[in-house]
Amino acid sequence: MNSESITGARDLDRAASVRGERAAGSVAGWGAAGRRVVGYLERSDGATRRTLSRDLALPAPTVVSAVAKLMDAGLVEEYALADRPVRTGRPAVGVRLAGVRPVLGFLGWDSGSLTVSVVSYAGELIASADFGIGMRPDGVQALEPALAYLDAVGSVGSVGTARSVGSVGSVGSVGTAGTAGTAGTVAAGSAADDAGGHGAARPRGPRAASGRADRLTAVVLGAPAPFQSGVGIPASRFVPAEATQPTGPVLPFVSWLRTDPAPELARRLRVPVIVENNANLAALGEYTTGGAGDLIFVRFVERGVGGGLVLGGALLRGASGFGGELGHIHVDDNGPLCACGGRGCLNSLLGQAMVDTVQPLYAEPLTMHDVVEFARAGEPGPSRVLTDLGRTVGRRLADLCTVLNPSAVVVGGQIGAATDLVARGIREQIDRYASPIAGAAVQVRVSTLGSSAEILGAIELSRLDSAAAAGAAR
Repeated sequence: MNSESITGARDLDRAASVRGERAAGSVAGWGAAGRRVVGYLERSDGATRRTLSRDLALPAPTVVSAVAKLMDAGLVEEYALADRPVRTGRPAVGVRLAGVRPVLGFLGWDSGSLTVSVVSYAGELIASADFGIGMRPDGVQALEPALAYLDAVGSVGSVGTARSVGSVGSVGSVGTAGTAGTAGTVAAGSAADDAGGHGAARPRGPRAASGRADRLTAVVLGAPAPFQSGVGIPASRFVPAEATQPTGPVLPFVSWLRTDPAPELARRLRVPVIVENNANLAALGEYTTGGAGDLIFVRFVERGVGGGLVLGGALLRGASGFGGELGHIHVDDNGPLCACGGRGCLNSLLGQAMVDTVQPLYAEPLTMHDVVEFARAGEPGPSRVLTDLGRTVGRRLADLCTVLNPSAVVVGGQIGAATDLVARGIREQIDRYASPIAGAAVQVRVSTLGSSAEILGAIELSRLDSAAAAGAAR
């Protein structure tokens, strides 16, 4: 897999080398509009001229002229739009990089594991592997095995089949040879794989079939902490790593995320790198595929709850990257210290605290995974605890619904089928405490995307970042 950006090439010869041919002219020959078009297509599976005009804020004639020059240089090509019905006249066509399929690398980091996924911008899963990096990796070097995997995957687009991880509007059954499956089906498969534990790299998933050479053009890292681009984790009274509390260690935010590692990772991988909070990515993925308006995404993990807000079609990150951090809402004046520097945050009532509540009912030591599995099996104690979890979170969400008036609250994360119990508790509290007008407008639903939500959000974030960068280059 060639990881050098086409727009970073010094001349057209180098840009065209991915096709094993030479092109006439120079970078200057593209013109500013041409460079912006190529930059956009590097993080896209293709686009119509109308879409390029809209997203790049360029006049339609300028786009038509730029595309014509790029086609003459052999850098872009037209392709038929399979999802557009042909009526009369010329068939609908889009343009894309010639001989190259841009792909995205996604690093999904959570609960001591790093999942590396290589996907096309159309949402096809090309390759995937898991790496165990521990709960507190001591530096960006802990990511090196995953980065090496991205380097070594190679041109995997030449053999096999691909699965869809949730292209907008995808429908159908589980993918077979040459057929993409649905978002929900693939997400369920990914969740089942994740349940198998972590350790060394474990490749999984079919490889994508493509007549073009796959080319890594960007990487997105999903971080399990609030994060501000260009800054890192928001400044706070960080809890020392050695701090403890009765129920176990207070897990601080990862120290090397106190600065933004994106520039260092970009130098290592030679492509643009974006770091984003993983709940924000999932929220963006849900928004992109769900057709909802403003939404609140609630993400449950073993140690707590996170959230992402999409308002007016954009992520709400807040002034310091702390937007959507539901787990850090204050609930207990006398509660334990938290990684955010506060005390008695909502997260202190979740995770191990829930396990301790259920433990007296069972002789064997329990984990949060056990509690979830028992609830899925219908055992009353764990079922009640998870429904109460929904009520606890739902009470806070009810106030947010009154203030923000979203159209949906989407519940997802790592609690599997037990998510239904939590969503039920959330719905009860919204109905009880939100303004009746706001409560009636909001739909509470369980995510069907699973871990694919973050990947889909990463694809959309990379596309938006590319369009913004192209606009800034005007």
